[in-house]
Amino acid sequence: MTTSWQHMPDDAHLWVYPAGRRLSGQEQQTILEEVEAFLQGWRAHGKPLRAAAVVVDDYFLLVAVDPNHEPPSGCSIDAQVGFIRQLAQRHGLAFLERGQVYFRNAGSIESLPLSALKEAIAAGRLTAESPVYRHEAAVKAAWGCVPAAETWLKRYFVKTKA
Repeated sequence: MTTSWQHMPDDAHLWVYPAGRRLSGQEQQTILEEVEAFLQGWRAHGKPLRAAAVVVDDYFLLVAVDPNHEPPSGCSIDAQVGFIRQLAQRHGLAFLERGQVYFRNAGSIESLPLSALKEAIAAGRLTAESPVYRHEAAVKAAWGCVPAAETWLKRYFVKTKA
């Protein structure tokens, strides 16, 4: 059972899938149609889940489920991840690749592998004020961009006393 993104409560369980590149309008439409078809039949212990999906900033696929209606089970989560894996393979996307930081820089979305963080910070490409996407958010209300210094990246911006 699906609903609109706007009708998902703030405490909805959230999965954030970065595409790895900007998605065209046609790609977004196709992906959302496929996700919608999956969500229509998504169940936990035989009970339909109330779910929604949206593409944000042409880059992130968000999937949410309302835990107040019917909470997802381990098997239903596994089914969703398996579906997303197949979706990513069909469309050549990086939905399940981890180890990247996504941030806004000069109006566009950039990503960095974790191994390149220190170099990007030293070069000023990523600063404490850089808006970083919280792709690890577990609930709808936690999703969005926040300054890097307000994320787990803050340890890279802590000033030491001399």
